Amino acid sequence: MMKKYLWHMYYSGMDTVDINDQWFSERIGAIFCPECQGVMHPEKKCPDFIVEQRIPKNIDMFFMSMCNHVGVMSLKFKNILGEFSGNLNFGKIHVFNKMHDEVTHFAYTGKTPQVMIRGALPALMDGLPVLDSDERRYCNVCGRKFHFERGARFIYDDEIPEVNISWTQFAGILFNSNVYDLLQGYKFRGIRLEKIEIKNRLS
Repeated sequence: MMKKYLWHMYYSGMDTVDINDQWFSERIGAIFCPECQGVMHPEKKCPDFIVEQRIPKNIDMFFMSMCNHVGVMSLKFKNILGEFSGNLNFGKIHVFNKMHDEVTHFAYTGKTPQVMIRGALPALMDGLPVLDSDERRYCNVCGRKFHFERGARFIYDDEIPEVNISWTQFAGILFNSNVYDLLQGYKFRGIRLEKIEIKNRLS
């Protein structure tokens, strides 16, 4: 049987842009979970963000401190996605004290629950494997899931959302061949592209 794949794009670097501390702390409990600091109800809306530094304009994906599960995408990348971007929620990213400057990057979450890309080997915490049923995989307050297995990455076929693009726990986007074909011929900076094997859970 031929293997089937999806594609995963995410930020390839380690740098982050700092979220403004005061802005962030004033929204804990309303927008951000007081336990895990994740965005609450991300399927409904992605908030705008206030950051301390400008994200390099030529970088097409990036990370934000304190909210590194939320994706960051350049305006260029968003425009290239066109109608496919409708599968994502977007929020503007403003630099502190420069609210009226040009917006070059957007934060994003998915309109479907965050997709958990899995790995062939279990994650380790304090030297012990973290199992699927382990309560450490879930936030007690907002229910956010945590999956950071090691090894070759894959996704179960019953966990794939019925949309062209979805949002992953690596602050990346998972997409099908329709989007892959669209992106051919474009050059992006700061992005890693991986093929993700689709597996049947019962196989």
